[in-house]
Amino acid sequence: MKNNKLNIFNKEEQRIITSLKTTWKIQEFINSIGYNTGKRISVFDVMRLRKGDCLEAAMLSCFVLQEHKIKSFLIDLTAVRDEDHVLCVFKVKGLYGAIAQSKFLGLRYRHPVYKSLRELAMSYFDNYFSFQGYHGLRGHSIPMPIKFTEENLKSTRLVKETEARFSDIKHNQLVSKNAKLDLVSKEKFKREIIILPDYIKVPKRYK
Repeated sequence: MKNNKLNIFNKEEQRIITSLKTTWKIQEFINSIGYNTGKRISVFDVMRLRKGDCLEAAMLSCFVLQEHKIKSFLIDLTAVRDEDHVLCVFKVKGLYGAIAQSKFLGLRYRHPVYKSLRELAMSYFDNYFSFQGYHGLRGHSIPMPIKFTEENLKSTRLVKETEARFSDIKHNQLVSKNAKLDLVSKEKFKREIIILPDYIKVPKRYK
């Protein structure tokens, strides 16, 4: 029986999806595409346009993992003075890892070596800072599985609904919202940022 979901993609896209047989290969593909700073796009368009923000890229990653019979789900990392960050989480031999798109180098891939979702989420803490230098990570959501169909892969509705659902599901606190933390160092700021959008104004202390 043919895989109808895969058939919505053209032959080159199907070849790519079929070739991404490991979590690291998927991450390498995500690393190769652009970061979407525009309007919300569908999972299908992440592949077609070769761009996606953290949510869109995480959803494409989940889809590819499902095509290779690897279970996965999304979690949302919440922050203060910064954007949330969405991960595609997978599990290997009882240990958690993650695939992710980010403007920051240290907020991308995690090898499957973490015993709990809390441990995985906390591994992002030191590299989770804003363009103003604030360490913002404060919590993580419970797992959100995604069910894909031919129709919802090509629609922005699934992505928008997934984003909205994160506002409704339970989140677990990692760090107090009132925690007083030092700003990230200038050296780390320059090292970690790999995509600097044109609309971002970098503080003088980091120039």
